[in-house]
Amino acid sequence: MKHIVIKTYFCNLEYFATGEGLIIAIGFVFANNKDEARKKFCRQHMCRLVHDENEAIEYFSPAVHVFDMKDKKNHPKVKQIMKSFMSEGAVDSVFAAYDHGALMECYFKHYINYN
Repeated sequence: MKHIVIKTYFCNLEYFATGEGLIIAIGFVFANNKDEARKKFCRQHMCRLVHDENEAIEYFSPAVHVFDMKDKKNHPKVKQIMKSFMSEGAVDSVFAAYDHGALMECYFKHYINYN
């Protein structure tokens, strides 16, 4: 029997969209590798907004930053990014859940409109 290893990745995407302003998206994704995590995150980000999923993945993938949560040196950067969405206490709770194997996949999107 083949053993499947699923890793936890933190993904981040920031871009300006005409008429929408700055869009910041973050999320935790379970995947086998960084490329799979990037594609899965793009699918979550687009969530039925486009007709061609592959085109959306191709368009957004280069801008998605992917951090392997198993690598502890990524944690300070991930925490810094997360603090733009939530309080320090909430960020600490997310990392406690990760440390105890209780973190679930999640996704957040934030708009900063320039109008």
